[in-house]
Amino acid sequence: MKKFLVRLLILIVVVAALLYGGLRYLAGSVKASPHAYAKKEFIREMAQDARISKVLPLALSRRELDGYLKEEALPEDLPYTLVTEAGTPGGGATPAAAGTAEDDPPAVQSAAPADSARTEEELTRAREGYTDENGKIFLQLTEQAEDGITVFRVSGPSYLGNVMLIDDASRISLQTKGAYGGGGGSAIGPIADRHGAVAALNGGGFDDPEGKGDGGTPEGYVISNGAIVYGGGAGAYHMVGFNKENKLVIGVMGPGAAIGAGVRDAICLQPWYGPTLIVNGEPRDLRMMTDTLDARTAMGQRADGTVVFATVNGRQGNSQGANFPDMVELMMFLDCENASCLDGGASTQMYYRGEYLNVSPTYYGQRRVGNAFLVAPVAAGEEG
Repeated sequence: MKKFLVRLLILIVVVAALLYGGLRYLAGSVKASPHAYAKKEFIREMAQDARISKVLPLALSRRELDGYLKEEALPEDLPYTLVTEAGTPGGGATPAAAGTAEDDPPAVQSAAPADSARTEEELTRAREGYTDENGKIFLQLTEQAEDGITVFRVSGPSYLGNVMLIDDASRISLQTKGAYGGGGGSAIGPIADRHGAVAALNGGGFDDPEGKGDGGTPEGYVISNGAIVYGGGAGAYHMVGFNKENKLVIGVMGPGAAIGAGVRDAICLQPWYGPTLIVNGEPRDLRMMTDTLDARTAMGQRADGTVVFATVNGRQGNSQGANFPDMVELMMFLDCENASCLDGGASTQMYYRGEYLNVSPTYYGQRRVGNAFLVAPVAAGEEG
């Protein structure tokens, strides 16, 4: 009997060790996965099992678990405000409380545009390349076009990517693949070519069941050329776009409120994959959000009105990608006053003069999305 009990005890210990080791290996594999959505959903599924949930803290820290399990849906009645360069709330709504990683910050708009021409000294420095004060990010000029667009190559601790500066925000508009409801979306190249644009950046989120979304059903609402072309109703969403004064507007508002506030082009995102990065020059602390390295897309605006497009390659051997704190650092380094992530991961795309600058994180090339921020060519007689 004694031998039997000893053997039983040994068996229990071995099985427990195998289960613990297997769980740690599984959790570690999930944690290392570049697929943020799949990772979050898998860990949430494990946490719903009463037995597994008790041992999950052995494989993941409490902070990591809280990051995966917390709900980040936006409250539909979250108020908003537009912050002008004078600091006076506008838009006829009650200002929202200061935002955190869990609740989106109040809507803001960038300062009034000014002359954003870069000096020859700045361009010389850019051609040679330079780093941020911590030596983590390296930026080097690849093309200074005569039409107000400057393209850079950027590298960070775990990523390679591209940055585009557009001097004139009035050239930027949000365009779609066509009328919604008539099939799926499109990669941004065909959207840009159809509208005669010289550059493009992928825009908003879309319904993506099992990672098989085709861009045909956008998240929230879409505003193009001052009109709501998709969505509506009273719900408030995390919105990114430009108003009629060519200022970048980021925050939480419904479609009617956005139109009333003069927003001319905008898309919507969920904050867990497209969070606000910088608000009125202040970086957001997003360390409690997922630490996943992935392909990322971001857009911001400097105080002088210059618009910043940024993409980071991900899921590549030489570029694992960036997490959200990385994107905050990058957009701060690029002198953005306000900035937000756009849809990232497989959707990340930057297009310039007929070519994709980013490396697609998918095996089948650039993904179909529902819309893109386009840069129109300079009007005749305005070059130089």
